[in-house]
Amino acid sequence: SLCSERKISSDNAAFVNSQKKTTIWELCGSGTVVTILRLRPGTSILPHCGTTNARLIMHFPLIGSDGVKFVVGDETVMNYGGGDGHPIVFDDSFEHHVYHEGTEDRFVVLAVLGHPDLM
Repeated sequence: SLCSERKISSDNAAFVNSQKKTTIWELCGSGTVVTILRLRPGTSILPHCGTTNARLIMHFPLIGSDGVKFVVGDETVMNYGGGDGHPIVFDDSFEHHVYHEGTEDRFVVLAVLGHPDLM
């Protein structure tokens, strides 16, 4: 019934309002939460680190993952571990870099996620 739906919505709103508020800046160090990244064949992204360990980064490869070497800390993954459509999630506070030795442009959806151990 409409009354019970309102009660559920009211309860959900109370729960959400009772949770610790985390701003985008605290989570990401920037205002970006989701974006699409392009990397051309024969190029690389130099080693770098994120701004905080309070987040995780997800790369969801749309196309062009063949020939991509992704390094996080001392772990190396080729072709995103399973190719296009197989996401990886990593803590970008560890040094990471990418080499694109494939033949087509790589496009990934990058999403910033809250670190589940810190939320």
